[in-house]
Amino acid sequence: MKVARPYRFFWPAADDTALDVLRASRGLTEANGAERSHGRVTAVEGYSRRTGKPARNGLYCARIFGPTEDHSCLCGKFRGASHDGVVCDTCGVVCGRAEARQRLFGHLESPVGLLHPRLRATVAEVLAWSEDAVLGVLLGTWELRGGEPAPISDDWRDDADDDEPRTFERCGSAVLHERLREAEHEAWQSRLAAEGYTLADLLITHIPVLPAAEREPRVVTSPDFGD
Repeated sequence: MKVARPYRFFWPAADDTALDVLRASRGLTEANGAERSHGRVTAVEGYSRRTGKPARNGLYCARIFGPTEDHSCLCGKFRGASHDGVVCDTCGVVCGRAEARQRLFGHLESPVGLLHPRLRATVAEVLAWSEDAVLGVLLGTWELRGGEPAPISDDWRDDADDDEPRTFERCGSAVLHERLREAEHEAWQSRLAAEGYTLADLLITHIPVLPAAEREPRVVTSPDFGD
């Protein structure tokens, strides 16, 4: 039995394809009914050190993922069931049930394309590279030499052509994105185009964020071993 979308982005089924992963991502980051992202996470903070409350626009933001208390906004200006549905004009949090934090997703927008593990084989097929080469170019342990991927060795400077760009210009997400943009693979181009994607979309820039309740930090206490 397949994991219900949108969770398939995080836990793809064994028989899920590249398209299934892309659909799951798009379902969380574009207007698509109940699966739509409830907001963009733009801050790295989880909780404010000063107030102990979820940081605005952060990974646990109450505006994105829902109120932390039933029938109350975050700042406490509106309290009580009679205010349910009211968006506070001070903190921006809607009054309602805290259970919303168990179902509301957010999303991140990455400035560079990221490679979903399930898409690595597809990218390798499109570029006619090995999967190791795809990951290596992305991480900077491989580079393009004469247009072909090769591991970076300690003596790469001695072997490099002076006319070629430096190593950091021949690897990384931007280089991989450019190769996908220029690639030709009729089968995958046709499959992706049928659903509004291009080969370059195999590197994902919109990343779903799970509901806050599924990521709440857990306090782990150390056992008392005594003397």
